[in-house]
Amino acid sequence: MDEIPSFSKPVPLARQPNSNRNSHSQITLAAELIFKENRHMFSGSDSTSSKKKKKKAPVDLSGIRILAADDDEINRQALTSIFRARNAAAYKVVENGAEVMNELQRVSNHDSQDSSSDSSQREEYDIVILDQNMPIMDGPSCAQAIRKSESSYSRIPIIAMTGSVMKEDEELCIESGM
Repeated sequence: MDEIPSFSKPVPLARQPNSNRNSHSQITLAAELIFKENRHMFSGSDSTSSKKKKKKAPVDLSGIRILAADDDEINRQALTSIFRARNAAAYKVVENGAEVMNELQRVSNHDSQDSSSDSSQREEYDIVILDQNMPIMDGPSCAQAIRKSESSYSRIPIIAMTGSVMKEDEELCIESGM
């Protein structure tokens, strides 16, 4: 299976992108390419292929701030390695959706209290990546909570990450706002 299913539907950002920000489509494409390039790093993935693959330039995440959640320690380590290797502007990898919500609220509160207009000091995330199945708060529940919030992050792009290939799981992710 060489293609990664795209569970995301375009969700416009809450504010207009400025010259320092990446568009939603660029962020979505970058996320999909990163996972495709690094599929072998995630638990349960097959790292061998019978086909010879062309070497592509790695996706550069400079300027992108990422918040990701996965309950599997190996996947968290893989995500951290990928984000570091791809020069993400900032990243945080947590264990479940409840931690994502806490982090988004913390950043939202911090940014609203900070009166400086220096965009290099901002803490706001550009994208959230959620595992579908996690304890405490799973990906779809977290995505629904984000979408229902009346905060600055309610329209952040959310990418689903799951080992499931079931159509029902894809539909659940889309319906929840991923």
